[in-house]
Amino acid sequence: MFHIGIDGGKHIGVAIFDDTTRFLETKLLDFWDCIKELETYANTGIDVVIEIEAPQNNKPVFIPKIAGLSKAATLKIAQDVGRVKRESELISEFAKKNGFIVNERTPGKNSMTKSSNDFVQNLIKSKNVNFPNSRTNEHTRDAIMLIAYTF
Repeated sequence: MFHIGIDGGKHIGVAIFDDTTRFLETKLLDFWDCIKELETYANTGIDVVIEIEAPQNNKPVFIPKIAGLSKAATLKIAQDVGRVKRESELISEFAKKNGFIVNERTPGKNSMTKSSNDFVQNLIKSKNVNFPNSRTNEHTRDAIMLIAYTF
């Protein structure tokens, strides 16, 4: 079985874990490359569970003017938040329509995502996961943490 963690955003972090071989792979993709990656698993007969960070499940965001930022900068932040919400929703809908099991994880202030690199690396080592490309960034670490419970 494959477990795929997806951390949405302008740069989408993707973590793919094969629980048979215990092999972990991470990728940093744009929206369309993420869709193409999921297509490679569709209709293969392989069981795939997708864990996606789903900010669309949070309450709407009404950003007041942020101290020190112009109105234009504040609006840009609000637009970016909306873009991340919509792209995550589209990825989730695509996955469901292609028969994947999808678990939408609502991010919160106590979320296990946003973990440090050292924490993630130590977790991977302690669980005997084969992770040859041990380089991560904040997006791929978040994707790893979404599927870490499967290690």
